Amino acid sequence: MSSPNKFGKLSELRVATEFRDGKTIMAERFFTAPFKIMLPLYENKFEGQEVMQMLQLMASPGIMDGDTQSFSFDIREGSVAEYCTQAYEKVHKMNGGVGNRKVTINVEKDSFFYFHPKPIIPFKDSAVQNDIEITLEDDTAKLIYEEILCCGRVAFGESFDYRFFNNSVIVKKAGKLIYRDNVQFRPDEFDMTGDGMYEGHTHLANQIFFNVKRSDEWMAAVLKMIDAEPEMEGGVTRLSTGDVAVRFFGNSGDPMEKMLAKIQALKDEF
Repeated sequence: MSSPNKFGKLSELRVATEFRDGKTIMAERFFTAPFKIMLPLYENKFEGQEVMQMLQLMASPGIMDGDTQSFSFDIREGSVAEYCTQAYEKVHKMNGGVGNRKVTINVEKDSFFYFHPKPIIPFKDSAVQNDIEITLEDDTAKLIYEEILCCGRVAFGESFDYRFFNNSVIVKKAGKLIYRDNVQFRPDEFDMTGDGMYEGHTHLANQIFFNVKRSDEWMAAVLKMIDAEPEMEGGVTRLSTGDVAVRFFGNSGDPMEKMLAKIQALKDEF
C-alpha cells in the first residue's frame, strides 16, 4: 500500500560496517534529505568488544503524507554496532495518503547489531506502512531488535485516532524464516484498547534477542523487573528457535525506554 511520494524522491539511508584493525568502523555511509548519520561513538561494550554507535538525525518534522523512505544496514563479518535515533518518530496527519518505510538489515557471521530506534507516534488521521526485513547469516550473527509503538498523542486526546498502522517484521537465518510479526492496527475495525490489543495501555514495547543466549533464569529475572513496575505488564517468551522475545505494555515512552535499556544490559550470570 503506497501513495505518491510528495517529497519528490526516495529518502534513503545506507550504512555498512567493517571490523578493521581491531575496531568496528563505518565503511560506507550514504544518506539523502532529510536524514543524516553522525560520526560514530564508542562508549559501550558488548561481550567485551567496543560497540560502534551510529546516531541518525532527521531534518524533517517526521513522516509526512506520501513519504517513501528506505533504510539499509549491512553489518559485515566481525562488526559490533548499534543504531539509534535522535528523537521520537512522528507520523503526521495525512489527507488520505500513506507514509511508507522499508528497512533492510543484514548481519553477517560473528557480528552483533543492536537496533533500537526511538518510539513511533502516529498522529490523528495518519497511516503508515513499515516493513522490516532482517537476514542473519548463521547462528553467530547476533541481533537485538527493539521497538516501541505508541497509540498516538495522548496529551492531545489522540489515542488510536490514526487510520492504520501496519508494521511487518520478518527475520531469516541462513535463508530460513525464523520470526514474523505482522501487525495490522486498524482502530476503525478493532477495539484497540481491548484484550489482545493494548489492553487499556497506550504503549507497546518489543525486544527480541536473536542468537544472543539467554537462560531461563535470566528470563525469570526480566519478568520480575516488569512485574515490579505498577504501570507495566507483559511477558517473556522462548521462541521455537531458542531465541527470546520480551513484550510489555506501558503508558509512557520514557520509562519503557529505560526498562528496555535495563533488560538489554542485564547480564546472564545466573
